[in-house]
Amino acid sequence: MKTIKIIYAGLFIFFISAGLFFFKLKSQEKVRQKAVLAGEMWKVQSNLMLDLRQAHENSIRGVPPDGLWHRRIGFSSARQGTLEYMVSQGSLFRIQKGKPLLVSDHIEDLLIRRQKATPDMLEVQVVARKNVTLTSNLKIRIQQ
Repeated sequence: MKTIKIIYAGLFIFFISAGLFFFKLKSQEKVRQKAVLAGEMWKVQSNLMLDLRQAHENSIRGVPPDGLWHRRIGFSSARQGTLEYMVSQGSLFRIQKGKPLLVSDHIEDLLIRRQKATPDMLEVQVVARKNVTLTSNLKIRIQQ
């Protein structure tokens, strides 16, 4: 009887230890995946912000100041001409002169809006996903 209790206690400790080890590995994998997504998010933010810095309020296409979220944005840049950003098949593309250029992978959504009261302020939300989700919210003031 005492031997059976010791065996049960040993099995209980073994399963608890195995469970904790499994959850720790799963947690470390989530951290790695979030690090990958953070790198992809950095690519999006740096490219988009640099381009939008050169845009003017009256050159924005596809995002009227109506307070609604839109999934693509086009605008004119003084240096680079007409640019457009859009998400397609889990990747963000920058389109210049009709040629798409991959900016970032694992991007699920790009949402942009302008409010009627502040049409020179763009609110940008980027959602990245790779088994975990990372969301970035930005506000960018553009030239009038």
